[in-house]
Amino acid sequence: LYKDENQRLPGCGGDSYTYVRRILSSERVIMTGPQQKLWCKAIVKAVEDSASNETVRCFVKSQYTTDCDTRRLSIFDASNSDTSSSSETVVEMMIESDGLGTHNELDDTLNSPIN
Repeated sequence: LYKDENQRLPGCGGDSYTYVRRILSSERVIMTGPQQKLWCKAIVKAVEDSASNETVRCFVKSQYTTDCDTRRLSIFDASNSDTSSSSETVVEMMIESDGLGTHNELDDTLNSPIN
């Protein structure tokens, strides 16, 4: 691949991190390719802003949906509850960097509250 055989691709060869997010909605949601790219772009920007001199790569590793029933209970009247059908989409993303020892930094960045 390389003439000197001692270079590596930016964003590869370092730490990798699996990032899982769940989306609960009234109907099934499957992220399209462009939506996956937008989500990854936002994650890469957030991670690169917090990790100095790191190149970061991101891709959606898997996604699936499950149907579930949700039940809303009234705090005033237990007999007054509402059961409705909903769907949960689980998105598993793989985030890779070319640095080592960045796992905690990735975890802190991706799981911190949005300001």
